Amino acid sequence: HGMYYSAGISFALSLVLGIIISINFNKAFVFFHEIAFSNDLWLLDPRTDLLINLLPLSFFINISMHMLILFIALQLLGIFIIYKTKKVLTSP
Repeated sequence: HGMYYSAGISFALSLVLGIIISINFNKAFVFFHEIAFSNDLWLLDPRTDLLINLLPLSFFINISMHMLILFIALQLLGIFIIYKTKKVLTSP
């Protein structure tokens, strides 16, 4: 049962993260970077930093959503494998 609970919790947290990103991407983006980095070097200046001009905000939104969708799909695959493995191992 522990595998089901941990997989379910992970899946639910991913869905919540997806909802948060969908509601306010900018706030989620800033929060992620504040947690992930101890400095403010991730703050880019459009006047001096080429990266921010090459990659618009829509790129970051799309890549975040694609990564989240892939992660959720892999979680569902993992839950399916857990279910099938348990079913095979417990059948007479």
